[in-house]
Amino acid sequence: MLQTSTGTNNFLQGHLSGFSLSSILSLIDRDKQSCIITIDEDVKRGVLVIQDGVALEASCYSLTEESTVFMDDEAVHTMIGWDTINLELSHLVDTIPRKRAIQSNMQELLLNGARLADEKRFHV
Repeated sequence: MLQTSTGTNNFLQGHLSGFSLSSILSLIDRDKQSCIITIDEDVKRGVLVIQDGVALEASCYSLTEESTVFMDDEAVHTMIGWDTINLELSHLVDTIPRKRAIQSNMQELLLNGARLADEKRFHV
C-alpha cells in the first residue's frame, strides 16, 4: 500500500508497506534521491539517512531490548533482512551538513544485506 503526498520539488514522501527495503533503496539509488527512511518491523525500528542516493548514516534497534543497537553499515544490512516492514519516507533538508558514517556504496549495502539475510535464513 502506498500513501503519498508530494512536497516541493515533487519529492515522494509518505508511508509504504508491502515493499522490500531493497526495492526502495534501489529506486532511491537510481534516481539519486534524498530522504530519511524510518523502518518498522514488529518490535524493531530503524532510521536511514540518504542524500543524493548515497547512504550517509543509519541505526536500528529493538524496542524491547535496550542492548540491541546497530549502527551504519551493519544497521542497513540488518534492516534489509527484515521481512514484514512499514516504511515512512520524509524529506531530507539538504542545507544541513551531514557526515558520511556509512562507508559502503548503495550496491554494496544491498548485496551484503541480501547475502547476510540469506545466511541467517539458511544458517550458513
